[in-house]
Amino acid sequence: MKQQQSCVVLAGGKSSRMGIDKALMPFKDKASLSAYVTDKLSSIFKEVYISAKNNKFNNAKLNQSIKFIADESNESSPMIALASILHYFNEPVFIQPVDMPFLKPDSIKDMSKLKDDFEIVIACEAERDHVLCGYFSPSVADKARKLAKDGKHKIKELLKICDVVRVELSGDNEGINLNNPDDLKKALSYE
Repeated sequence: MKQQQSCVVLAGGKSSRMGIDKALMPFKDKASLSAYVTDKLSSIFKEVYISAKNNKFNNAKLNQSIKFIADESNESSPMIALASILHYFNEPVFIQPVDMPFLKPDSIKDMSKLKDDFEIVIACEAERDHVLCGYFSPSVADKARKLAKDGKHKIKELLKICDVVRVELSGDNEGINLNNPDDLKKALSYE
């Protein structure tokens, strides 16, 4: 049963290390990584959105219920993308990068339990924060927009000025990011 309201898949990155657009590359049994991730999230959330600078998903074989959110600017900036997304919501929204396909529903549920008590709830592992994976309150949109206007585009800058909690990922391979062809090759062997 779907208990969560909304989530957004971030799919507007440059993919420069991968050499091809990660969001559109085939993955496992799906026509695209976007389809793989949005299909998984559709079993958890009532509404699933995908965010990018432009709607490039005509051939990505996404479920027809997936909605598109355009970035407010063509500039490649995670801060601008976040501000653009939060503009659409009046409650905390779950955000997941398209290149993090192995996140488990239990981890999302653990983060969800804290979403009303903090401005930002992010996933983490012992060695790193996953700064764009978690729940974000719409109240941080103006802070994100101001940081972007001031030339600060790293999400870590936003974390410094918001009420943030980190939730440790516990599953194997949950925090893996597909950044280059070697990461992709390894990921294709995971269940």
